[in-house]
Amino acid sequence: MNNLFDHILDSNLYSDEVLRKTVMTHYYPSLLLNTYGYDKLDHNLPENYKKTSFAVWLSSRFIYKYGSQNNVIDFIDFVNKVKKGEFKA
Repeated sequence: MNNLFDHILDSNLYSDEVLRKTVMTHYYPSLLLNTYGYDKLDHNLPENYKKTSFAVWLSSRFIYKYGSQNNVIDFIDFVNKVKKGEFKA
């Protein structure tokens, strides 16, 4: 999982605004989202924290779903499902 985490951090996936918002909406506790809203959280949290949280959520959910024996096609499919809102955490 650490290897995938590192690859996600080094990739440009975080720059995809739709994917980032979808992932971070799953990552942030609902109490914080309901109290402050996504935009305020996104504006006030440090960028390194958000990038790390994004990579943690994406890598852990992928490994839990597909296991350690997976391939790049599985990952692309997973990312597309997350982006479209078809993956439920």
